[in-house]
Amino acid sequence: MKIDPVRQEILDAPGHLLIVGGPGCGKTTIALLKTQARLAALEPEQRVLFLSFSRAAVRQITDRMSGVLDRASRQRLEVRTFHAFFLDVVRSHGRLLTGRPSSFITPDRERQIQADFDGDWKSERRRLATEEGRYVFDLLADTTATLLERSAALRALYSSIYPLVIVDEFQDTNTDQWRVVKAVSGASTVICLADPDQRIFDHLDGVEEQRLDDAVAHLAPTPFDLSKDNHRSPGGGLLDYANAVLNNTLHPEPDNVRTWTYTPGYGVPWQTRVHKGVVAMRDYLTCRLGRAPTIAVLASVNSLLGQVSEVLATDTVTGDITLPAIDHALQWDPELTAAAGY
Repeated sequence: MKIDPVRQEILDAPGHLLIVGGPGCGKTTIALLKTQARLAALEPEQRVLFLSFSRAAVRQITDRMSGVLDRASRQRLEVRTFHAFFLDVVRSHGRLLTGRPSSFITPDRERQIQADFDGDWKSERRRLATEEGRYVFDLLADTTATLLERSAALRALYSSIYPLVIVDEFQDTNTDQWRVVKAVSGASTVICLADPDQRIFDHLDGVEEQRLDDAVAHLAPTPFDLSKDNHRSPGGGLLDYANAVLNNTLHPEPDNVRTWTYTPGYGVPWQTRVHKGVVAMRDYLTCRLGRAPTIAVLASVNSLLGQVSEVLATDTVTGDITLPAIDHALQWDPELTAAAGY
């Protein structure tokens, strides 16, 4: 990465930071460079904590690390999901709240217990946590926040271990996750990475539109705006086009975007059109890249995905052409599937 004046300011800036920008602007990379600059001042047993939402996001960050940090630096950076970090905190210190060792109810097991429970499940799972020390995963953030808020010694312990905490996709943090960030921000430096236009969890309870305003009000961070940069697909107009789709506004179609529309119910079935489109895209990208591409086919509900998967799994005859079956992995909403199976 070219260290321009703005990024040099980020590397030099003390205290809490708020770095905003869209996909490909370099938020993760500059955060890793900031980590490397900070490691020299840490004690040997101290670490930098990098929190993200999903295991897929954690893998992306760890893959990026190898091109930015040397091996010694990578060993001192812990990249974890929120749930994994909260699970460790509650497992280690949950008895401070209940007086008994903590145990955990997996999501699959929770669905089964809830299906058999006759009453208010939210009240019951709260009772299981406070009286029996048994926690469902949705209460891990709240429990971690409560532990840190009530115990100054615990806050000091975690801040001494993690003097720098980086929060990925900060705009999607819910109320309890934000409580945890606030609790450690008293003694740890917090770097918030955010894309205000990319809130993907705003349908969940506690994920609020004003989260960046909360950070500004409580942390008083130094703000940096990288939204004009796009290193992932520079010059292609792809990001502008995606934002236009997101905001339902008109925008010229860039050269690397193809839109293929069709009318359901007329002529060739839509499933066959999808099959034809996937085959054509696979062949085109294979020729262009010189290797087999990765293609994602998205649908809004499980039932549509099932139909797409079924047609892709078989040879399809359309006119004089036979579209070959395509080996693929079907991924759909696991909660709906588990509930239906139960």
